[in-house]
Amino acid sequence: MKRENYYNLVFAVVLMLLTGVSIIAYWNVNGYMEEVKWIRHSNAVIAQVEIVLSIVKDSETGHRGYQLTRDTVFLRPYRNSVGSIYTEVKKLDSLFLGERPQKQRADSLRLLIDKQYRIIKTILANERESRHFMDRYETNLLIVGRENMVRIRELCGRITKYENDILKARLTQEYDLKNIAPFTLLLSGLVVMGVAGFLFVKIIDELKRRRKTESELKLKISELDQKEKKYRSLFERSIDPIFLMDGSFNLMDVNTSFQGLFRYSHAEACGLNLEALFYDKNEWQLFKRELDANNQVKDFEVVLAGRKKNKLVGLVNCVFVRGGNGGLYYQGIVHDITLRKKAEGELIQAEKLSTTGKIARTIAHEVRNPLTNLNLAIDQLKEGLAANENTKVYTEILERNVGRIEQLILDLLKSSRPAEPQMEKVPLADVLNEAIDLVGSMKCDW
Repeated sequence: MKRENYYNLVFAVVLMLLTGVSIIAYWNVNGYMEEVKWIRHSNAVIAQVEIVLSIVKDSETGHRGYQLTRDTVFLRPYRNSVGSIYTEVKKLDSLFLGERPQKQRADSLRLLIDKQYRIIKTILANERESRHFMDRYETNLLIVGRENMVRIRELCGRITKYENDILKARLTQEYDLKNIAPFTLLLSGLVVMGVAGFLFVKIIDELKRRRKTESELKLKISELDQKEKKYRSLFERSIDPIFLMDGSFNLMDVNTSFQGLFRYSHAEACGLNLEALFYDKNEWQLFKRELDANNQVKDFEVVLAGRKKNKLVGLVNCVFVRGGNGGLYYQGIVHDITLRKKAEGELIQAEKLSTTGKIARTIAHEVRNPLTNLNLAIDQLKEGLAANENTKVYTEILERNVGRIEQLILDLLKSSRPAEPQMEKVPLADVLNEAIDLVGSMKCDW
């Protein structure tokens, strides 16, 4: 498994683990808060029921105290509660918006309280008309009020009991969640710490690996720099011209020897197409076909053209190279053989002259023998023939022409005979100057 995929898997597992623990912790805390909210709601209901019941009881007690003593001080709780009782009942009713049974009980309680206050109001009104004497009607109203008060107490008790039962269950649930929530938070903390520790170890390992990789990379870069400097030095200090060109045969880089041979500056050479250096375009096409077919050309002898179109004879070696970035390159080297070709031509000419001399000497020796015989024959002819003017003339003509032929043969032998070296003492400086002048005369005319 690749390191990247491994880290992706670890990250996904850690993320899922943290997400799961977070969801559990959120569920527990949210459940705990929800239970706390409903516990507070139940306590609020119970407290509000007690407030309502207390107000009604105070009103009932004050009313009865007034009936016994006729002191209006006892009516003070009743009169104060006439405006506040319905507000408190309304508050109680608002606490039961989502609970149908309690809502029904609250509605019944409101009706009973309303009835109780009407009874008290009726008794007080009738008492003023009867001039503070309690008649049978008031007595019956008191009995009805007492019974209604009993029902109010019972209804408040049922409301309170219902809320207490719910409160007990919610307290149990709240207790369980309260115990689970710290454990969940602790587990979450442990998981987070474990994950953090794991990631810390992995990060440390990764940093160590990266530092090691960076050290190795720096070492590799240093080695590459040294190799690059070495090969660059070899490239620049090479006696033979070296060039680098792209896939379109455009020169990308050349060394100093290349610049010196072809008389191009580095800026002028870079970007120049190799075809421009070939004197004969047919040879360029042949070179290109061979390079395309074999991805290399070895010892391709060709006439090259310098910057001023002067002729140079060189051996070109070129190879195809694929770069690290996928690019196509060609590397080549040119070996200048102009002087060698000139020396070879002179050597061939000397060999031709030597052969001609040998042939001339052979011919001379072969011709001299018949001439000798011819001279002897002329001498014998002169002795054997009678002396007369005509004979003398013809024999002299023969002797004169034979002599001319012998002289020509002697001259031919002298010209074909190798000259004997003459040893003599001369100043060394003169020899060196003559050698320098000779080498200078053999250079190409740039």
